[in-house]
Amino acid sequence: MDKNEYATKMKQLLTSDKTYVTVDKDPTSSFQTKNNSIVRRLQDLKLIDTRTAMKLRTYKAVCPKIYGQPKAHKAGLPLRPVVPCMTAPSYELSKFVGSILRKSLTSKYNIKDSFEFCQYVNNICLPTGHILVSFDVVSLFTSIPKDYFSFEGAYYIQKFGTAMGNPLSPIIADLVMEDILDEAISKTSCVIPFIKKYVDDLFLVLPPDKVQDVVNTFNEVNQNIQFTLEMEEGRRLPFLDMALIRQEDDTVKTEWYCKSIASGRFLNFHSGHPMHQKMNVAQNFVKRVMVFSTNLDLKRKREIVHRHLKANDYPKCLINRLINRAKHQTVNNNTAMDTAQIVRHAM
Repeated sequence: MDKNEYATKMKQLLTSDKTYVTVDKDPTSSFQTKNNSIVRRLQDLKLIDTRTAMKLRTYKAVCPKIYGQPKAHKAGLPLRPVVPCMTAPSYELSKFVGSILRKSLTSKYNIKDSFEFCQYVNNICLPTGHILVSFDVVSLFTSIPKDYFSFEGAYYIQKFGTAMGNPLSPIIADLVMEDILDEAISKTSCVIPFIKKYVDDLFLVLPPDKVQDVVNTFNEVNQNIQFTLEMEEGRRLPFLDMALIRQEDDTVKTEWYCKSIASGRFLNFHSGHPMHQKMNVAQNFVKRVMVFSTNLDLKRKREIVHRHLKANDYPKCLINRLINRAKHQTVNNNTAMDTAQIVRHAM
């Protein structure tokens, strides 16, 4: 994408009267005054100490600048708006409030990461006649506090939604999603035996004839939060960075998965980056393939790892060493999981 095309797409994105509005001057100073006033009140109420108050105040704030991340997996390369708020007057206060809210959130739907989900999904058994389904929220963050930013010298206020890049955005989005799921599930025409959430991606197990009814029910809860649907094909469903494979006995196995548009490039072994960075990249990749690919034997896992790391010039002897280390760790983890399951059944 060249500069002119990028600028045109950004301006089109910012013309949304529902989400953004232009302002005549830089509002940073007024927001900075409000931020420091809030911090002073928190200190006066003895809710924060002097050290914390000093950290939350700001006197040199700068208006954040929005940018767009191309969604390479979608036709037409639409842009995802991101507002890096590190220079904003309320950045530290937002982090502080967000950390408090995060500690108070108890979710029955959330999964921490792909590894936790892999362990979860490999230990479920679907009710007879059910299939694997995923829901994805359309533009979650721009549909959920208000932010401001600049682009090419013009200043904007986000009057609807919250910006990616604001430290409060993830927790606010999480709280909103929790309420939507609770309400939607209470209204569905069938029981949902399994449902998990990672940010705006939902994994569900549903009867095939109820899938459309369920997605319609979810979309009726909030007109600004709409879900798209993807159903398993050939017993396979991509979710996060793995493919879920429904077995004949209705258990689920997984495989490491990457989108068809992925370049397969990592930090090249001959790059000028520090060796520990290149080793971390390789180790993390090997771990993901070894852990996520419960549907593959060791030989197939080795082939995947060798193909991708050799394409990035990693030496064969190093690849084998990383595979052996990951294999040993995987065996230990599986043994620990089996032991925990035996103990639970015994109790």
